[in-house]
Formats: sequence, C-alpha cells, structure tokens
Amino acid sequence: MSLEQILKKISKINLPYFTKDTSELKYFLNYNGSNGYLFITNSNPSFIFFTDARYYEEYSNILGKEYVFLLENGVYPVLKEKINTFNFQSIYIDYRLFTYKEYLDLKKNIKPIIIRDVKDNIWKIRKHKSKEELELIKKAVNITEETMIYLLSILKEGVSEKEIAIEAEYYIKIKGGELSFKPIVLFGPRTSYPHGESNFDTKLKNKSVVLIDIGAKYKNYCADMTRTVFFGNELDEDFKKFYNILLDIQKKAIEKIENTLKGCDLDNFVRDLLKDFGLEKFFVHSLGHGVGIDVHEPPLLSYKRKDDIISKNMVFTIEPGIYIPSKYGIRIEDMIYIDDKFKTEILTTFPKELLKIW
Repeated sequence: MSLEQILKKISKINLPYFTKDTSELKYFLNYNGSNGYLFITNSNPSFIFFTDARYYEEYSNILGKEYVFLLENGVYPVLKEKINTFNFQSIYIDYRLFTYKEYLDLKKNIKPIIIRDVKDNIWKIRKHKSKEELELIKKAVNITEETMIYLLSILKEGVSEKEIAIEAEYYIKIKGGELSFKPIVLFGPRTSYPHGESNFDTKLKNKSVVLIDIGAKYKNYCADMTRTVFFGNELDEDFKKFYNILLDIQKKAIEKIENTLKGCDLDNFVRDLLKDFGLEKFFVHSLGHGVGIDVHEPPLLSYKRKDDIISKNMVFTIEPGIYIPSKYGIRIEDMIYIDDKFKTEILTTFPKELLKIW
C-alpha cells in the first residue's frame, strides 16, 4: 500500500486516534510484526507508528523515518509526549480493542488527556473494499480453490481428518498464502459439528460425508469457502435430497441479495425456506459474515443483527447449513462481492453441484 493510500484511509476516522490492534495495523500499514502502535493525528505528521528495534529499520524504509518512532521504554510515556506536542485535549480509541487493564494503564499514563470511544467508525470504513483490496481477496480465493481441488484429489479410505487438514495448511503455504483460519475437515457423523476440530482418530470410510471449510490469506486479505461432498461407491439418497434442498436455497439467497438491504432479512429468508422442509432447527449459525483483513468482520448476516446493512463494495459469505446430530452436516459457502452498481459477483467459482468421490 502506498503512503497516499494510507493517508486516504486514515483521513476518514475520528482523530486523533490511537490503536494497537493487529488487524488495524495490517489494514492501515500492512504491518505484520508483534509490537506496534499507531497514533493517527490531524496534524503533521499525519500519523506516527511506534515499534521496537526489531521492526524499526524495516518500517522506517517503508513508511519514512518521519512517521516511525523507536520504542525503548514502553509506548505510553512517548505517546503522552506526542499528544502534548500536538496540544491535543483528548484522543480516541476503540474500547472493544483494549482490555480493562490496558484502558486503565493508558488513562493513568496520559492523564489529564480525555479518552473517547471511536465506536464503530473504523469498521464502517473496512466494510467497503477498494479495488486493490478486492484483487488481494480474489488472489486469496484462487489459492483456496486450488487447495480444495488438491484436497479432494487425495481423499482415500483410511486417511484421517487431521491429515487432510495438515495437507490444506501445507498446500496453501506453498502456493504463497497463509491460513485465514485453522482448516476444518470433518468426516461422517462429525460433519454435524459446525466448527468441529479435525482429529487423527477419525478415518475416512466408504459412504461418508466429507465437509471441508478452508481459507487462504494473501497479503493480509482472507478467503473463506466450504464444500460438502460424498465419498463412496454408492450415494446416500437422503443425503442427496438434503444436499440439493440446501443448494437450491443457497442459490436463491444469492439471487435475492440485489433486492435486499438488511442482512437480517436475507437470513430470515433462508430460515423461512428451510422451514418449508422442516429443516430450520438444524440451521444453527448466521447466514454469513464479512471477509477482509479478518476472516470474520462486519457485516453479519443474522436475524439477530437488525442494523447490518448490505451495501456497495462489500465482501461477505453466504453459507447456509443444516446439521443433523449423529447423522451428518451440510454447508455450502461462497464469497460474494457487491459492486458499485449493487450487482452481485460470486467470487468463489468452485463447483457446488453434489460431488461423489470414489
């Protein structure tokens, strides 16, 4: 990201603003270190990045020495000095990103400066993806889909969930990505656990449902995709029926996006369709979530969130699921982009029609 792009982003928030949040440091500065603090001002310089000797030289070269300050004895004394230099009477932070102890430490060390809550101002910016961000997300999607192809090609009787999950991590990394989240690979009745933990004990058997939920991260931007397939020489007819019901509902949900403003309405639409088949009680999570720097970020498409609006330049998932205890689970997850004209683009192109692997 160029300095011009950084300045454009930080100009839209309540100032002055102080953050230590890993995701925000990635968003504003592409910073991937383990000790960094960002103080965004409304003066000159427009921001100051505090870090230690491990990262100082690298980020001085990236951002410019006038924007980077070397930490030697903690950030708060230096922060107060900078606040006084700018003659600020108050600063903003996001209360949700600080523990209570961290808040008290900050308050004590910068007293009498007033601390205000920025609320969800930064999330409002992050929800809307730039063209550059979208391209990075598409690259992450490409790596994710290549990985899915590879994983399905190595399914065989006797392989464990954990072995396939490890292969997912390995393949994503050799393709130039990182993990958006720990891969979820589940076999048989364990697919009814929406976010089950892959293990070495569960081996793949003939006539088993396989659920794979994976996501690559590319240059700090995430992807997220789930596919459910059938492994075996003879397809289970009940599974086939439920799979095709869910697939039809997922497609209808995507078609309805362009005529929907609230995420809760889209979620309720899916639940009503599931109710027609007596399956609504098996849908136990939200319909979708935003994806970007974090794999789970606003908007949340849930009947519980009345205020989350679907709007232009957002990227989010559509992932209805049904989870029948002790039997199997089915989830079909795609990533969606809403363009400048409020048209829907499905970013994940991996086939969704029921696959039987043997």
